[in-house]
Amino acid sequence: MENPFVIQGYQGKEYFCDRQDEIQALENHIVNNRNITVYGWRRLGKTSLIQYLAEEIKEKHRIETLFVDISTCRNYDNLKSTFFQAVFHKFGKTRQGGIKKTFQKIIASLGVSLSFDPLSGLPTFSFQLQETEDKERSLAQLFHFLDQLDSEILIVFDEFQQVQNIEKGQIEASLRNFTQTFPQLRFLFSGSHRGIMQSMFTSSNRPFYRSTQLLELRPIDRTTYSKFIYDHFKDHDKNISTELINQIYQWSRGETYCIQLICNYLFNSSNSVVQQDFLETKESILQQFHGYFAELLNLLTNKQVAVLKSIAKNEPVQNPTSQNFINTNHLGAASSVQSALKALQDKEIVFKENSCFFVHDVLLSQWLKIN
Repeated sequence: MENPFVIQGYQGKEYFCDRQDEIQALENHIVNNRNITVYGWRRLGKTSLIQYLAEEIKEKHRIETLFVDISTCRNYDNLKSTFFQAVFHKFGKTRQGGIKKTFQKIIASLGVSLSFDPLSGLPTFSFQLQETEDKERSLAQLFHFLDQLDSEILIVFDEFQQVQNIEKGQIEASLRNFTQTFPQLRFLFSGSHRGIMQSMFTSSNRPFYRSTQLLELRPIDRTTYSKFIYDHFKDHDKNISTELINQIYQWSRGETYCIQLICNYLFNSSNSVVQQDFLETKESILQQFHGYFAELLNLLTNKQVAVLKSIAKNEPVQNPTSQNFINTNHLGAASSVQSALKALQDKEIVFKENSCFFVHDVLLSQWLKIN
């Protein structure tokens, strides 16, 4: 790749920074038939980590990985369709794009109508509505199909917190039952809503209580990330100082996406990156997000915007409901600040860590500081 700082998708181990401790821990769990939950704030590289893991366990242990992204699923039929499509594209197709005979056998029983695209000639599917019991049986058939394959399989449910919004949370219990019914299949549940994910797997009244090994993803260590950045610049005969890299890391609060984005721009801007390049890059990136962030603020109340801006400009904030903070930032009544703060936390626009409050999106936080 001409630019080694990837900002979309996983492009291979060469462009992936560290996470070796996490990879080893996850690999150990999978090889020893332990199901896993990976959670952490958005844009820390969870998906790339799992794709790296998939590559690793296939090379070392011949374990296949099935990715099922349920972030857009709103009901049981969405989930069934998403799961079916993932299974078909991974295990149901022939090399010529047709359908394997073993997969053809379950299509009719799943309430699936098969047709062929008139232009490409490739198969397309539509799903008939079914009663809840039939839906559960159809999901069970997909799991059974996977269980009967020769390959060992890791099933990854990405953005797993979404299941609590499907059929009023009923799917959560069904999926937990499937993990017990098919113990030969391995499961990894990944999510970016930290509070919900923690509750799902650590609350005694939830179906998945203590059923998996938990791994909370944290920012990559600054020293490790600094070496990764420096080496990639050096390998392409480009220069960037360690001091400037540390500034990038600090400005980005260690957020993987933000660091990669800035380095992607800087790598393309000059063969010898200097302070002015960094300043111009920050300004350019924030300007590009201006319209998006402005629209986001339009969706919030005036009080929520005021509290959000105050937190951004004073990060980290230990007590945004204290009288001192309220008076200093002219926020008005403490009760309304408390309500606004709760709403911002529920939307995961603001989060609390180590007794301090931050704006979740680093770029939004930096944009609010100057707007």
